[in-house]
Amino acid sequence: MSKLPTGYTELEYIQSSGTQYIDTGVKPSNNTQVSINFNANPIKNNTEILGARNSGVYYELLFENYGSPVLYLQYGSKTPTVQVSAGAFNLKISNGKLYNISTGAIMVDASASGTFSISNTLYLFALHNASGGVERGIAAKLYSCTIYNENTMVRDFVPCKNVSGAVGLYDLVDAKFFGNSGSGAFTAGNLTADVTD
Repeated sequence: MSKLPTGYTELEYIQSSGTQYIDTGVKPSNNTQVSINFNANPIKNNTEILGARNSGVYYELLFENYGSPVLYLQYGSKTPTVQVSAGAFNLKISNGKLYNISTGAIMVDASASGTFSISNTLYLFALHNASGGVERGIAAKLYSCTIYNENTMVRDFVPCKNVSGAVGLYDLVDAKFFGNSGSGAFTAGNLTADVTD
């Protein structure tokens, strides 16, 4: 049975072409934890699956690809990198460390950044830049995303169509639909197997 309200259709994922993004409404800090399951294939240069920054302070997952893809965890003032392959990613940012959830391995460590906070909200599928604009949109499929501040869950996003048929994410914490803030429209993934509505 679907976790969503009547009239909503749960989806396996939502897909961006690179011009769509979601404003999570969350202002990240060093205490913000994010778990995110997505697929980026191919990986294009200078694109982000999530990001917010002020001048010199970052909370971002940035891809660069000059022949071989690299993933940056830009966290606080640190920007460690790891070489990756295009495809599926199931990642967690916690206390400045980027984990591969599937294996439990630490991919990179930026915990030396210490305490910081960012006044811009965290975007999914793009960067909320220091001037308040949007850039670095990514073409990707998003399967799930949860966000915690300290140990309190503040977002639990489920891909869906709302009652009007718009494709976006439903937050189970605040019982609210988050639609596209960019141009064009998200592509709807397959219906999830447990949907009965």
